[in-house]
Order: sequence, then C-alpha cells, then structure tokens
Amino acid sequence: MNPRNLVIVALILVGVFSVAFILLPSGPDMPGMGDEYGDSYGGGDFSGVGGSSGNGESGSSGSGSSGTASGRSGRAGDGSFGDSGSGSGFDRNGGQGIGDRPGLNRGQGSGRNGNSSGGNGSGLNGGNGRNGSDQSNNSSRNGNNRGRSSSNDENRSGADSEERVRVGGMIWEESENSALTGVSGQLEVGIDNRSLAVNVSNGSFAFEAPASAMIRFYSAVLDDRPARVIAPSTPVLAQSSGAVRVFVRYDALATLNVLSAETGQPLTGIEVVRLQDFHRSTLEHPGWALPADYRLEESESPVSLDGRLGMIGSAVVLHVRAAGHEWKRLTVDLVAGGERDVLLFPAADLNLVLDGAIYRNDIKLRIRPPESFGMPYMEMPIEGISSQMIQGLLSGTWNASLESGHWNLNPTVYAETLFEVQLNEQNVLSMTVPDDDEDRSELAGTVFVPNGWYLDNFSVRIRPTGAGSDPVNDTLTLPSAEMGVEEIGGGLLYTWGPVMVKYGSYGILVLPVGVGDLFEVGEEGVLNADIELPAPVDVQVTTLIEGTAGELATPGLIRWAPVRPQGVPGAGAVPIPSIDDGLFEFQAPVGDVIISVSDQAYVPRHKQVTVTFEGENQFEIELKPAMGMSLLLDNNGTSIPWDISWHPLIEPRENVLTRGRTGSGYRILVKEEGEYIVELPEMDGFYPVDLFPVMCVPGEVLEVVIPLEAE
Repeated sequence: MNPRNLVIVALILVGVFSVAFILLPSGPDMPGMGDEYGDSYGGGDFSGVGGSSGNGESGSSGSGSSGTASGRSGRAGDGSFGDSGSGSGFDRNGGQGIGDRPGLNRGQGSGRNGNSSGGNGSGLNGGNGRNGSDQSNNSSRNGNNRGRSSSNDENRSGADSEERVRVGGMIWEESENSALTGVSGQLEVGIDNRSLAVNVSNGSFAFEAPASAMIRFYSAVLDDRPARVIAPSTPVLAQSSGAVRVFVRYDALATLNVLSAETGQPLTGIEVVRLQDFHRSTLEHPGWALPADYRLEESESPVSLDGRLGMIGSAVVLHVRAAGHEWKRLTVDLVAGGERDVLLFPAADLNLVLDGAIYRNDIKLRIRPPESFGMPYMEMPIEGISSQMIQGLLSGTWNASLESGHWNLNPTVYAETLFEVQLNEQNVLSMTVPDDDEDRSELAGTVFVPNGWYLDNFSVRIRPTGAGSDPVNDTLTLPSAEMGVEEIGGGLLYTWGPVMVKYGSYGILVLPVGVGDLFEVGEEGVLNADIELPAPVDVQVTTLIEGTAGELATPGLIRWAPVRPQGVPGAGAVPIPSIDDGLFEFQAPVGDVIISVSDQAYVPRHKQVTVTFEGENQFEIELKPAMGMSLLLDNNGTSIPWDISWHPLIEPRENVLTRGRTGSGYRILVKEEGEYIVELPEMDGFYPVDLFPVMCVPGEVLEVVIPLEAE
C-alpha cells in the first residue's frame, strides 16, 4: 500500500477514537439529597429505578428515574395522614433521601417536558420519563423507559420484560402522627398475589416491584413489637406510589396458635381464608378459595391475622387449616386482638374430577355426612371446574350431590353418590354434570316513574320464588341506565328486557323504592311485567319516649319500606338518618308503609302507617328504652366473639323481646325487669360454663363478661 494512504488511514482512526472518547458518558453522579417528603396521600411520584441503582441489575450507563416531592398531607379535612411538611423525602432531580440517607435513585437531569441528551436523564415527564424523548442508545418502551439499561442485564432483557420501579417510604406511628426513625424490623407487604417481607432500617424501607403491580401493606414487626398497618388501607399502584407513609398502631394483632388436637404441638403449613360469600362462610368447610376470598398462608404456627385478611372487624368469620389436618371455622375479634388456640384433627385431601356440562353456573357441589339433609358441610360452585383438590376432609364416609337451588328451598338434585375418605391415601371423587335442558322464556316490562320522584338512578330486581328456585344464581338486576326511556304524560316510562328466565314465579321490585309485584312466567313468557310507582309524598316522623309527655327519643336512624304484595321477596328497608333530635324526613310512595326503629338504646319497634296524597303524613313512634343484657366472652384477656352457631338459652324465655349477635357480643332485650337465668351453648374449644343469673333493670342493658377456659 502507498505510505501516503497509510498515513491517511491512521489519521482517520485517530479522529474516530477521539470523537468516541469525547462522547462517552462521564459516569454516574452521586445520589441527591431530598428536602421534601411525598406520600401516597399527598402526592409524590416515587417511581425511580435505574441501571445504576446499586443492586447489580444493570451493567450499562443508561440510568435514570423520575421522582416528585410535592408531598403535603394533613389529618383534617381530606382524610389523609401526616402534617404539612416533613424534612425527608425525594429529590426532584431523581435522587431520594430519607432523613440523612442518600438517595435511592441515581439519575441526573430533570425537566417537566424536557429532552434528555444523555443516558442519565430523568424528570417529572422528561428524559426517560413518560413524555420525554431519549436521545441515548438505551431502549425504551414507547418512550416510557425510566432509566432501565438495555444491555448486560443478568436477570432479564430490557426489551421484553416489564419495567420495575422502586417503592419506598417511612413507617409512622398513627397515635403520635410522627415518623418512627429509630426502629428496625420487617414490614409485610403484598405485591399483586404474593407476599414479601421487607427490611425496615431506621424507620425506612425500600423494595422493587413491577410498575403495574398493586402494593398492599399488611403488618410489621418493629424492634420485636408487632404492629398493625392502619394506612394505606387500600392497594397502591407501584409506579405512582410516591413515598409511602405507612401508619402503624402498636396494638396486639389477633394471633392463632394452630395446634394438633392429638399432641398439642404447633402445626405447619397454615392456611387461613376469609370468605366473601356469606352463605359459604356459615359452613364448616370453606371448599377451595375463590378469587374474591382473602387468603393468608404461613409456614408454621403461630399466625398473625393482619391486613392480608381484609378490613378489621369485631366478629370476623375465618376458616383455618394446617397441612394434613382439617378445616375449622371460628369467629375472631380483629379489633381487640389477642391469642386464640385452634385444635385440629388429621384429615385427608380429595381429588374432585368432573365431566359433562361443567359450564353450568346454577349447579353446586354439596358434601354432607351420610343420611344428612339440609345445611351442607361444604358447598361450592362447579362452573368451569374439571379437576380440583379439596383439602382437609375428615376420614370416613361422605355424601356428595350436584344440586341447583338453595339447600333450604327444596333444591333439584341431579346426581348423588357416597364416597370414602381415608388418611394417607389418594382419594378421588368423580361425577358427571348433566346438560342444562331446563325450559326458558322471555320476560320484559316497564317501570313508570311519576313526576316528583327524585331518583337519579334505580334498578329492577328480578328474583325467583318458590320451591326449587335458586335466588342466589338466578336473580337478575337491571340498572335504569341500561333501559329505554321516554317522557309521557305525568312522568317517565322506562322499558326493560326481554330477558330469558326459567319457568316459575318471580318477584320484581323497583329498588330502592321497594315497590313491586309477583309474576308467573310460563311457556309463552311475560312481556307486560309493568310496574307503576305510586305518587311520592313527603313524610315526617317524630320519635318519642314511651309514657312521657312528649320527651324526644333520639335514635340515629329509622327505616321504611312499602308493604309488598303477598309472595314478593323484600330487599331491606331504606335507612333514613335524623335531621334533628327525634325528627326524620323522607320521600315515600302513596300507600301502606312500614316504619321501623332498631337502635341499641331502644326496644325495636315497627309501625305500619298509611301515606296519602292529601294528608299531612306526619307520624309519631313511641319508643321504650332498652332493658336487658349484653353477653361478652373472654379467655384470659382475649375477646371471643360469638360464633354464628352459638345461641344462649334465657329463662323465662317468654319475656325475651329480641336477641342476636352485635359486634363481638350477644345482646338480649327483655320486656320485664327481674332475674333471668342464662345457659350458654356448647362452644367448640372451651369448657362448659355453669348456668348463672342476670338481674335486669329498667332502661339499662347490662354488660356481662363471661370468662371462658380453653380446653
């Protein structure tokens, strides 16, 4: 080659390397310090994650994060927690700090809608943010890459994996409304459908999650003290979580000691479910968990009942099992907390195999002891189920049936078989679901709403009645927003249907007004199920103390409902709060109306009145102050709520006015003063309690605390 050409090539190479060296990034900046603190109540976008986040994920220079720190929250007025400012938080330029800790996000540069010319850009909506344009060689997802590196990632490909963000914040004590900067321990969180124990150091925490994940905060153990998470009480979206203030309360979490009934030793493989279907929650066996049910799993006993089981309550029904052991239903007080022992016997699993018309949503699998009728031991819908493991069945002979209709309303039984369950064996139950050959026809109608009704929206509820009906699965609710509507003389006419329903009788109600009628649907169908609301009038009700000269009674609310035609199932009365002491006003249809008062301070009272178009429609109800007892159960300082199957006997029983569970107690109102003898039922897990007397006096509901001794 010509030496001159060699010189030219050498000069070109030198120029290329010089330009490349000039354009190389200068390296990661030091993390920023935050001077403001955002949270999920008052704002703050804590969505930063980057290739240089310090966790070894990324190996290229593409780095960045977005973060805002406009966190201002207040306890008054907006339902949020916190004060008007805090001295720790997130740097607007991508850095985050908590107290004197360095920032977790290591991007640089920010701007609301600016462009980033380098791989480290970040901002509210700039750089690698949502609306910014990234001019570096980092890959982005439709311009939405928040600083993820696109190469040398040991765990995932930046081009095809979901963006991950860092979620973090501080632990605050609810009672003091202050940050717990001196505590360490663990915070239990939920990321979509999985749980994670997050380290807490000096009150702060941080973890990574998919950007689209919903984050729940359950409970914490801080300096060996259990704490309940009070807020956030609802899921938080990871990518917009901000700097989360997790408010905790140092009260005792309800705890279950799950023990072997044979040896008394703690068990392993614990599962706790809280069913959202009331009918299933009353049964001894929960079946298998459905998507709506709350579920908690722990490797061993004891188990803390935290936010994974939903909102707290004073009488919450749960089902508990351990690996290789039975299910047991119990009612716990999640407000007062405390410890409960749960004794479980060994049990086996059953593999349910179904074929045939498994698409049917009107059929349920019901399991009962042999020669047993009525309420099942277990009940589950079978729609879409071809194979399902049923855990925790006691050994012995059982009866399985495929049924439609409520178990207490003469259900239709399609198939029935006896089967055996044996411990330490592979138990299988196979059944065939029959085709749905039940006849159906059309049902349609109208609702006329006269002028004067203030109904922003209403619904038509179509509910089957009579033997063999299935009101749980076959009830239809049609909202007014989906109906045709036209203005005619004197009001509005809404048109609904036709809908296909099974042959039989149907109670049709317009809710929330409660006016309706009964219709019989046969082979030809019914296309004129027409309901006309009576004209509305204003009603005023005054509540008075019985036997006084006009002294006002002050219940918090009353309820009203129209008198319905015979056979039409109700839908509950309409609650009306007082507008002043003892004074209530509401709108009701012309005709007979039942007004009821069920306040804890008074004996329940129901009164039927006739509302007329021309009358004053002002009514009075006299109330008698309540007299009776409230029975509270206690086991070594732990509140024991009354289970739905526990009912005490009271003598003389003819004097009992009302009775039932209220909160964690059992309330009994009587009509005569004097001594009453109380006999407690058999309560699973506790020794029997002797009969005892209670002296009832006028105008008082006595609280009686009954000590229980665990078996």
